[in-house]
Amino acid sequence: MHITLKFMGDVEEADLKRLYELLTSSICGFGEIFLMTEKTGYFGARNFPQVLWLGLTGDTGRLALLAEKIESATKKLGVGREKKKFLPHITIGRVKSAQNANFLIAKLEESTIQPFQFVVDRVFIKQSILKPQGALYNNLYEIPLKGGSDEK
Repeated sequence: MHITLKFMGDVEEADLKRLYELLTSSICGFGEIFLMTEKTGYFGARNFPQVLWLGLTGDTGRLALLAEKIESATKKLGVGREKKKFLPHITIGRVKSAQNANFLIAKLEESTIQPFQFVVDRVFIKQSILKPQGALYNNLYEIPLKGGSDEK
């Protein structure tokens, strides 16, 4: 599982190295972020939810600040800003058909989750490869958040 801080779409290979350099100078030393899962939810209409997610609590303000730093870095590569406000979540599924959507949402709303805590201590630049069975993710670059003078 992962938290998407910025989706960029197709990126030229030459820009990936530059992105890594920009992010390293911008977020290395940001410090760890402590989060906890909170509840389930969905994006999209009730009759056709498109994404199922786990909501997050904890240091979500710092997570949003990290996302903003990434926005600023990607802007230097000519990548447009996200149109929607950042909502901290972990995607747990994607819905491909509206069939049985009411049943799915009812089950999602009646479900309870056992909250778990975790620490975000690195950011990955990932490649997603779309397959019929779902996306496959490859880590291309890793940027640690620990160290530096900004760590708290």
